[in-house]
Amino acid sequence: MSPFNQAEPTQNDLMAKLPPPATVQITAEQILREARELQLLHNEFVEGARAIYEQSVQCQPNQIQAWIRYAKFETSNGEVARAREVYERAVE
Repeated sequence: MSPFNQAEPTQNDLMAKLPPPATVQITAEQILREARELQLLHNEFVEGARAIYEQSVQCQPNQIQAWIRYAKFETSNGEVARAREVYERAVE
């Protein structure tokens, strides 16, 4: 029998080929817990990066690009007051 003579697949045929629906459901509490964990990881990352930037500007206070990168980092994290403080320290 040639492929041209085969009947079109029915909707049931197509449905049978689909993977089964997910059997695991995530609760709102699980989503919130994971969001809190991600926020903690983000905060740890930010604090670690901040410590590295601090070390960089203390070791090389005349490297203006280090100060600028540090201030931009603070701004990108929504810490405008910290960014201003970094710029002010750079000017001193």
